[in-house]
Amino acid sequence: MRLAASDPTGGRVPRTYDAEFRRRVVELVRAGRPVRVVAAELGLAEATVYRWKAQDLIDRGMRPGTSTSEQGELAAAKRRIQELETELALVKRAAALFEEGVRPKAKYPVIADLAGQGFSAKQCCRVLGVAASGFFMWRRRAPSPRQIRLAWLTELVRAIHADSRGTYGWRRVNAELIYGHGVIVNRKTVRKIMRLHGLYGLPGSRKLFRSKANKATAADLVERRFDRPGPDQLWVTDITEHPTREGKVYCCVVLDVFSRRVVGWSIDSHQAAPLVTNALGMAINNRTPIPDQTVIHSDRGCQPGFKGSSQHRLVGVTVAAR
Repeated sequence: MRLAASDPTGGRVPRTYDAEFRRRVVELVRAGRPVRVVAAELGLAEATVYRWKAQDLIDRGMRPGTSTSEQGELAAAKRRIQELETELALVKRAAALFEEGVRPKAKYPVIADLAGQGFSAKQCCRVLGVAASGFFMWRRRAPSPRQIRLAWLTELVRAIHADSRGTYGWRRVNAELIYGHGVIVNRKTVRKIMRLHGLYGLPGSRKLFRSKANKATAADLVERRFDRPGPDQLWVTDITEHPTREGKVYCCVVLDVFSRRVVGWSIDSHQAAPLVTNALGMAINNRTPIPDQTVIHSDRGCQPGFKGSSQHRLVGVTVAAR
């Protein structure tokens, strides 16, 4: 039995062989034909025939090793792992591009950027949930007049912002476009262009600094335990407002939580620093607390003396604000 290993059209022996050809070569060897003779007749290397023979013994369970089916499963698993790693890298890069300011609807530019980095365009479309045909049509399509105008406006906005040495915000840039260049443009368009390209004016965006409830500003010295076994261990203080016929008056009181006794107080017509310091001074003079052991607890009010701070040290007495 002879097998034709050469290609009748080209006369060359292929470098890869299908499973049927390998099976028939192994059958010739198992029938008693020498490996050297079979390899010479078919134009194969003897090492190749010996390798196929050894693999046949493994497939039949006569020799330990990895069978052909297991090798196929391993190769398929490796290919799948490589595909998943590629998809993971693609998703991470796409997420980074979206964080840089690309709108979620503008997926085609993201796919074009990823394809330029070496990723498969079809794979990018599949991961991002976009039809590949739509992406290729978008890439072949000529830019619309709206896109051309937006690109022209972007360059003009960049130039105006650069001429202002980075000080103009979107309002001044919009005014410069209208009154300086005679370009009628919506202010929202200018703001969107500057936001997408990271262009901001001075002093920057306005931020509201609001105090948040249950947000600690320093170490909690009280830990919500408002009972003490002895005097002058924990004082609490606050300011109250009282309307009178002559106007408002403010009273600051310092209370000892052990005896619930008022150890210091102060009354004034305003909420300045002396209102607080006078009450604390009276308490310190009346009780003479032990330095660094008496804790004064108050809220985080806006009065001078406690504004913007959560803990002070006053003549050796620890002051904590809740």
